Amino acid sequence: AVVSTQSRSRYFRFETNRGLIYSRVFAAKKARGDTLLVLDSHVEMKKGFLEPLLQISDRNYRAIIAPVFDFIETFKMIHWNYDGHGLGYDAYLNWVWVVN
Repeated sequence: AVVSTQSRSRYFRFETNRGLIYSRVFAAKKARGDTLLVLDSHVEMKKGFLEPLLQISDRNYRAIIAPVFDFIETFKMIHWNYDGHGLGYDAYLNWVWVVN
């Protein structure tokens, strides 16, 4: 794996495709900090997105935290902002609809 270091983050890139799960397990084993952040290629981060997630993690270190994503309708490509409804995890790590 090619390693690059920027600030407090580390970046790994394999010479050949190893697959999603292999790559995530590899990264989790290499992690040295208190928090592991996994971002997929479709995730667009905006300023201030991380702090609320870390506040939850600070309260419960066993929490699995996922941000709520804006929704893009598949065929018409219509974009909707988060409106209090979204996807989350239940106790068995299944995706469920969450209403605030």
